[in-house]
This record gives sequence, structure tokens and C-alpha cells, in this order.
Amino acid sequence: MAYALTHNNSLLKIAANETEKNELTAIITPHTEINISDSDFALIKQNNATWVIDGSSITISEQSEPGSIADAEALHVYLKDVRESINLLITNANADTQSKALYTQFVNYKNYLETFDTSTVTYPIISWEKYCQDNGITYLNLLQLP
Repeated sequence: MAYALTHNNSLLKIAANETEKNELTAIITPHTEINISDSDFALIKQNNATWVIDGSSITISEQSEPGSIADAEALHVYLKDVRESINLLITNANADTQSKALYTQFVNYKNYLETFDTSTVTYPIISWEKYCQDNGITYLNLLQLP
């Protein structure tokens, strides 16, 4: 079972399991915890979902016309933004942050992104995260960032 953390009908974070959820809920207040299926979690993680939140319920569906990244330059810009967001976690890390379940995975993911050659991709792609899923690349979504 996975979780969506919401507030005022906005999606704040997603967690793959109870450990990740507990780590996020400790730092995100106020929030509402909503149980979601593993398949719904995967859709959100892949940036291939739309959702409607109504208080303590969420309806998730696969995008019928997913956005796409058209070329290497667009992917480069997107990955730069992802790296910068992850870098904020890393540079502001303290002992508590470094003990989070996904901290090391985010560090490893950022290191991977720094060496990824965007010219090796066949464009367009639905999303970077969907590309990773389809190609066996270990990835995280920024909604999982503690």
C-alpha cells in the first residue's frame, strides 16, 4: 500500500510505504493521509497521472494525452531542475535528513542525472520518469523528496 499526502485538495507528497510516509508526515503539517494503490503510486511517480482530490479521497487516472519532452535540450533543462531540487536536500542535510529512508537513493539519483547523456534518448518521450521506468533506470519523483 502506498500513500498520498494532501492539503486543501492539493497533492503534497507521495510515499511508497509506511516508513516513507511516517518520515514525510513528521515534517509536513498539516496534511491528510490517503491510502492509494501501488499502481496509482506508480502512475504518479512516472508523471503519467491526473488526479482529483476531494478532502480525504483521491481519484487517480492515467493521462490520456500525456505531456512529452520533445528533444534533448528540453530534457536537459528538466533534469537540471530535478538536480537542483535534490541538491537542496543534500546541501541542507543534517543528521536527521541523512537518516531518511530515501536520502541515499536521492544522492545516487542526482549523481546518475549528472552523468546522463540526453542525446542517447529517442524523442519525444512521455516523461523522464516514464522513460526511466520503461528502461529499467532507478529513479525517484520529487514528490517523494523529504
